Amino acid sequence: MYSEDPDAKTIGFFAGQGLIGSVLGGAAGVSFDPAKFTYIWRPAKDSRVMVVSPKSGLKTIEYLPATGQVGYAISVVGAADHIAANVLPGILDINAKIITCYKGSSEIQLAVTSGDVEVAGSTLEIRLSTIEDGDQLAVLVLSDEPAEELPETPALLKLDLDDDQRAVAEALEATLANPEFTEQMEKAADVPFEFLRVTSSPRSYRTSSTLLRSSRSS
Repeated sequence: MYSEDPDAKTIGFFAGQGLIGSVLGGAAGVSFDPAKFTYIWRPAKDSRVMVVSPKSGLKTIEYLPATGQVGYAISVVGAADHIAANVLPGILDINAKIITCYKGSSEIQLAVTSGDVEVAGSTLEIRLSTIEDGDQLAVLVLSDEPAEELPETPALLKLDLDDDQRAVAEALEATLANPEFTEQMEKAADVPFEFLRVTSSPRSYRTSSTLLRSSRSS
């Protein structure tokens, strides 16, 4: 498809993980730019949400680019939340350090609630109760429209993004909304990927030092 003349008549149907994963993983033979495709339809949706600690002083998504480095908690290297944690900072100009020392959602919930880390993400279904209880603040829904449960929380694709940011954001959202992808990635937990570089931070956390930037910064 990428090599075809753009005649507005050539379309394709594929899993988002294959499109983005092959690029991020540096797969042999990949010679296309996912930002050059036009994304027109997605058959399934599973919204994810970015939350912040009430103790962080961060109130909305606009606060994050203006602050210093923030800790972004995840539990499984290579799963959907890890991919989001790598890609979102590049789209939104957030200085994030990915922290992967947590063993599961409950540990991340405690870390965010206590203020040990500033940022985390998961599916809306998992985080909704803690958001409603005030233990975490929802600042972004990874979707094209605000969630019915969180009408005041902005959707990623409703933000003021430039063309490159929007192309990457659309590809990310479509990828993470694919239930087959999230299931496969959870099964492949902690399998190393070529695009990850894991180092130790001064706080002795195991973190990824690679933040993927949108194509506008390359």
